[in-house]
Amino acid sequence: MTDDFEFTDRKGDQERSRYDGQHAYGRAPSSSTKVANVAAFEFDVFLSFTCEEEEEEESRLSLDSFICSLCDALEHHRLRAFIPIRQTTGKMEEVMGALKSSKVFLPIFSKRYADSKPCLAQVAKMVEFKRLLLPVFYNVEPRQVRNQRGSFETAFRKHQEDEELDQGRVERWKAALSEAGEIKGFDVMTDAETG
Repeated sequence: MTDDFEFTDRKGDQERSRYDGQHAYGRAPSSSTKVANVAAFEFDVFLSFTCEEEEEEESRLSLDSFICSLCDALEHHRLRAFIPIRQTTGKMEEVMGALKSSKVFLPIFSKRYADSKPCLAQVAKMVEFKRLLLPVFYNVEPRQVRNQRGSFETAFRKHQEDEELDQGRVERWKAALSEAGEIKGFDVMTDAETG
């Protein structure tokens, strides 16, 4: 299997800042880490993605490969990143604390992103915090995220039918996706069709 990604920077050739720090897979940097630019933020980047992607093994492996490559790139550029490996209810407080302590938000919107309640809660907080948000549209189009179409529409139909779920929260999630879908981000297309 080859990793042929179409990666389009929709903002053009914009100069990107580099932050000095240490890469952390869901852990805070050790106290011995030397950081050149000490700020109020514990992490430079917060990644948000669903661990439960496509049923098709090839699609899942492709997303896993993309995320691993992205993590390697962040580490190579010495960015301190919080990467929630498993987003369980017991760890949600820790994940949200890391989100609050992050300078830049990087949600990876994929076909199953809206199925994940923790991911939706994260993107709602990202929008609320009004910091730099750089969305990645992985095999989905920005309009699908913005307008909750395709797999996003299916997921929200399930959320709206869930009687145990606060519908005000569901509406906040939808509003957050609408706002995030308006932001020019990065398109990563590995499928022939995005649906």
